[in-house]
Amino acid sequence: MARVFTCGFEENNDNETMWTGAFNAAATIVTTAPHSGTYHARFNSTGGGYVGMQRDLSATVTSGTYFCRFYLRLVNLPSGNNQIFAMRNDSSGNNVAVSILTTGVVRLTNGISGSSTDGAEVLSTGVWYRIEVRYLI
Repeated sequence: MARVFTCGFEENNDNETMWTGAFNAAATIVTTAPHSGTYHARFNSTGGGYVGMQRDLSATVTSGTYFCRFYLRLVNLPSGNNQIFAMRNDSSGNNVAVSILTTGVVRLTNGISGSSTDGAEVLSTGVWYRIEVRYLI
C-alpha cells in the first residue's frame, strides 16, 4: 500500500496544514508525546462543547467519496461531549462529525440527516487511536 498524500502538523504551523480551522479552541503545536515525528496539535478542553479540527471541502459537492484519517490521544476524558472533527461543504454546515462522549465512546454524526451512531469501543486515556472517516456522497 502506498502513501499517496499526507499532511499534518509536522510543518509546525497550524495555518499550513490540510486542516482548515479549529473550532471553539485554538490548537497549539507541541512536541510532548507525538504519535510520530516531532509535532502534533493539542487542544485543551475540560468542558463540553466543540473542540477540534475541521476540514472544509472547496465547494459544495453532490457526489464522490472523501477520506480523512487522523490520530487521537486523550489525556483525560471530557466532562462534556466534545466534537473533535468535522468535514464541511462550503456552506459551512457539518456534513459529518466525530465526537468523543463523556464515556469515552466515539460518536459519528451525519450532519445532513441528523442521525448518529455510537461505537462499541471505549477509548482509554494515554493511548493513540487512528480514526478514519469515509464520507460517501
